[in-house]
Amino acid sequence: MNQKTAILIFAQSAAEESKNKYFSNGIQLFSALNEHVISKVKKTGLSYYLITEKEQIGNSFAERFTNAIRFIFDKGFSNIITVGNDCPELNSLQLSQAILNLRESKTTIGPTLDGGFYLLAFHKKQFDKNAFLNLPWQKKSLRKELVKYLELKNACITNLCFYNDLDSFDDIKYYLSHKINISKEVLLLLQTSNTISLQNIKSIFLEKSFITFHFNKGSPIVS
Repeated sequence: MNQKTAILIFAQSAAEESKNKYFSNGIQLFSALNEHVISKVKKTGLSYYLITEKEQIGNSFAERFTNAIRFIFDKGFSNIITVGNDCPELNSLQLSQAILNLRESKTTIGPTLDGGFYLLAFHKKQFDKNAFLNLPWQKKSLRKELVKYLELKNACITNLCFYNDLDSFDDIKYYLSHKINISKEVLLLLQTSNTISLQNIKSIFLEKSFITFHFNKGSPIVS
């Protein structure tokens, strides 16, 4: 299994992430989240690839994510587990379950509350580049359409627990208002991120909403 499966960490660097998500301590927060997901992935013992904006290829999220998946399969791996850096609740349990499911020829989706996913594990035979490119990335219908696509590929789908992901200040409030098992370091950074600096507010208005978002994975941003 170790030789057949690789983990793709599709995540921007903390510096780049902080440009697109206007959290007052974005660099520190996403540095901690990047370290968090890397540490969990390393514990699996599987080969893993961290693909940031420096390695991502494509003009759209769909192109960048699809090309990253293709890169893993072109390395000779038969299975892939994809994760991002924006789910503080991701832990070794979800990764271990995804690995077990792959051994049993099952596809795994870690669903998020906004219609996307924080984890996706599947076999190479279920990957069609053109079909992936045409999925409604960053829309609320993403997971629903992804399931339809995987079912057409005869996938046996297993869902993990629903988790939230971190894209906005509402998400920060969610984490702070719920008793959620996340690291103390990340929790402290979320508490201090619960405000936005005046400089960032000015930046948002100066952009006049013409902001290009490059979220790490399929986090919905439009309905």
